[in-house]
Amino acid sequence: MTEAMPLEDPWLEMLLELTETGHLSEFAITVVVGGQTMTGVLVSERDWHRLFAEQADPADATSYIFRRITERLDERQNSTPDGQLHHDFLHLKSVRMLLAGGLTDGFLTLRVRTAEVAAWSYGRLG
Repeated sequence: MTEAMPLEDPWLEMLLELTETGHLSEFAITVVVGGQTMTGVLVSERDWHRLFAEQADPADATSYIFRRITERLDERQNSTPDGQLHHDFLHLKSVRMLLAGGLTDGFLTLRVRTAEVAAWSYGRLG
């Protein structure tokens, strides 16, 4: 397993910190990852876990599994000294992809490894 490179962008690091500490609840952002442009809203990891779990059909066993994982991650986050998890990922909601034909309907939630972000900008496309 490869270890994520530490963030070298102090702006992005501060945005992640402000989002995780609740000083910034949501932040519109556009990122480039692996040559793909994505636009969405940066949210805290805790909010992302909740949104991700809510995507599953409540009648499906996956919903139960996602809720349990979210509970366990919240417990782990609450037990860390500063109450925070690592900034290895950007946690995005309402994500759309920029393709040749324009913006697509994308994902309700998406996690992006911070070390993979080649470029980013404030705001959403479209």
